[in-house]
Amino acid sequence: MAQMVDESVASNYGILEVAGNRLIGIEEQPKRPKTNIANVGRYIFSPAFDAIMDAYMAGPPAANGEYQLTAAIPMALAAGQSIYVEIMQPTDMFLDFGSMAALGASITRLAIAEKNIQD
Repeated sequence: MAQMVDESVASNYGILEVAGNRLIGIEEQPKRPKTNIANVGRYIFSPAFDAIMDAYMAGPPAANGEYQLTAAIPMALAAGQSIYVEIMQPTDMFLDFGSMAALGASITRLAIAEKNIQD
C-alpha cells in the first residue's frame, strides 16, 4: 500500500515508482525523490516471493545489521515478479510510526478518533 505525501517530506519515506498500479521501483528515503508516493509498509505477497526472500536472507544484512523487506522487493522485480500498489485515499487513516514525533502524533490522532467515535 502507498499514500501520496507532500513533496517537502517525501525524502523521509520509502518512495515508490509506479506505472498504473504496478510497482516499477522502490527507494528508501531518497535525497531526491522521483515521486511523492510513499510506501506505508503493508504487503501481500504471493508464495513465489518466498524464493526471493530466501535468496535475500542468504546474503549479508544491511549496514545496520538488519534485513530489510524493501531491499528484497527490487530482487522480485528483477526476477519478473509483478507487484501491485494500492494508493490509499486521503480519507483513509495512515499512522506513521517512523520517528518518535510521528509516533506521538499518531497516538494523539488515534485518541481523538476514538473520542469522536464514543461521543
